Amino acid sequence: MPGVLFAAQTAFLLWIVYPDWTEGHLKLLLADASLGTALAGVVTSGVLGYVLATFHHCLHWNLWTDRGVIDHTAKIDYLRRKQLLDIADDKRQLWEKGDDKKALRLDAFNIMTAEWFKRNQKNTFIGNATDRAAAFGDTAHGAGTARVASAASLLTVLIVYSLIGTWSPDFCSFGRLVFIIVVSVLLVLLFHNAYSQTGKMGQRFYDQVLEAALIHEHKIATDSANKANSADAKDSAAD
Repeated sequence: MPGVLFAAQTAFLLWIVYPDWTEGHLKLLLADASLGTALAGVVTSGVLGYVLATFHHCLHWNLWTDRGVIDHTAKIDYLRRKQLLDIADDKRQLWEKGDDKKALRLDAFNIMTAEWFKRNQKNTFIGNATDRAAAFGDTAHGAGTARVASAASLLTVLIVYSLIGTWSPDFCSFGRLVFIIVVSVLLVLLFHNAYSQTGKMGQRFYDQVLEAALIHEHKIATDSANKANSADAKDSAAD
């Protein structure tokens, strides 16, 4: 779908600035359409979508605007301090050092994923929530990739505009250029907001479900320990 979005938005923006040129090339493309062309289009769209998704992942971990999206650092730290979650020694050293926010965020994501999926069993807190959690992730990923596709579309149109067009200072040409830039920027912001909000909702969902599961496990372990201690005390009293 990101590849289709890129193609559709690019065609629309080009039609705004160069309607005759765009319609002419679209008619040529449709006139030469065949099964091979359709298959090539599908393959190209899939490859382009994969490339756009890769860019999205890169931005997700490195772009300053994305650093607060899907960040389990605070929750993992809270669960550690409450002694509900134990972390291996190599993870603990990095965690306690705490001066590399990017590494901590990635580390927290890895811990959350491991702790979640090792409890992913039917009829449990996490087992019953996994499908919903996956839906949040898919939606956030789709919106983030659409953001990249929209930005790439604008960049492509501006490059084509500079290569094939003849700049005209008249109000109509300038207005069309401003219009496609404004529309594209708004689309990028819209997709970014959807990605950010959905990602944060998914993060809170993961955090709350894992915390509930750990509290439940801790309660069971505590009750078992109390029963064992009570039995030992009775045995000692009997002796």
